[in-house]
Amino acid sequence: MLVNLIFRAHQPVRLREYTIFDIGLNSDYFDRKRTETAFRAACEDVYEPVAKCLLKILKANPGFKASFSLSGTFIGMLESGNKNTLNSFKKLLKHERIEIVSQTFYNSVSILSSRGEFEDQLELNMKKAKSLFGKEPSFMLNTSRVYFNDIPDSAKKAGITGIITHGVEKLPENAEPNFLFKDKKTKSSILFINKILSEDVIKRFRDKRWDEWKINEKKLNSWLASKKGDIVSILIDLEKVACNQENEGNIIKFLTAIAKLGKFRESFVLPSEARKKLKPSRDIDVLFPVLIEDSPEKNNPLGYNTMQQSAVKKIYAIESHVKKSKDKEVLENWRLLLDSEHFSSMAVNDETESPFSKTNKLYESPYEAFIYYMNCLQDIRLRLINNGRKVKKNANSKKKNPKKSKSPKGDRTGEVLPRSRRNSNKKPDRPR
Repeated sequence: MLVNLIFRAHQPVRLREYTIFDIGLNSDYFDRKRTETAFRAACEDVYEPVAKCLLKILKANPGFKASFSLSGTFIGMLESGNKNTLNSFKKLLKHERIEIVSQTFYNSVSILSSRGEFEDQLELNMKKAKSLFGKEPSFMLNTSRVYFNDIPDSAKKAGITGIITHGVEKLPENAEPNFLFKDKKTKSSILFINKILSEDVIKRFRDKRWDEWKINEKKLNSWLASKKGDIVSILIDLEKVACNQENEGNIIKFLTAIAKLGKFRESFVLPSEARKKLKPSRDIDVLFPVLIEDSPEKNNPLGYNTMQQSAVKKIYAIESHVKKSKDKEVLENWRLLLDSEHFSSMAVNDETESPFSKTNKLYESPYEAFIYYMNCLQDIRLRLINNGRKVKKNANSKKKNPKKSKSPKGDRTGEVLPRSRRNSNKKPDRPR
């Protein structure tokens, strides 16, 4: 059994308490200070220690391999002030046994609402990865809550020929996750994440009440040997690790344990290598969106409640106006608001998939999250209206001066005739 180990890193830009009284007066929607504080803490506790640990593992274990999927907002935060962590990630991701997996730049769920925006964000993320780390991704991590044929189709247009996604147990094919699959139309390779093993790493690794505690390399090896299939894909969401205070530090123990699997056999494989080594077990053909995450709202394609549905509908309704405005600041603000964490924060139920559901919440309540979000949208609408007025005003001012009125009849020189001459051609009034 081959092991495909994927690390994911993303941090949302948190909204501030943006009230109705801010609309039209203040377009600063984001709590930069709070975001920076949370990100700095995550860098110190998780991101940098994990990067340094993996560099040591790569040096000590020649068979160890892994892939990383970083959002554009995460990379932007690294570049803006976390130079030590950025340098550690640069050194790590440039390693020959580390592969970069793309995702949407702003961690959006745009595939259902705007395929164009979905493709644009994939391309932005790919360009960022290539410019910063010198590698061009061929696989993408599906961060949407759904899976269907449009995802590999749009990804291929952006230059992606492989998909890593959740949800094999939700698909109508009823297939096992531990195989390589192929999209029927695009022939793109598809790898499904093993949900149980991935949750063991994040949720149950330190739980002493768990029947399988404590995990070591021998136990991991026995688990993998008992699994059916060719490849097991384990996703480690570093964002969730960063939010789980009990897990901080223990992720290093897990990495040390799983890295020792190389002693038993050549276990690790990169997504691009898996495509070459393995034959697809079957084709996947999903015509309609299938919700691949657990949610109580089964009637909505994204599994969202009424507040979430309204927010998603409103934000994408102004897409064309935002892009036509050609205002870079408005476009950046709009795209930051597409982050799926904003919608996850509006979940009323306690079992939301957001890593901030129980610890380090983005907002005090889902209702506050919805109110602040909709206030921001209202301000963006006003900015678009004002921008439209400015454009119209500038267009009118640039118009050519109106043509001079024609000279009175009979004046071929263009000179204005005296009043007496202008009236000389008039017929005399009839005598009464």
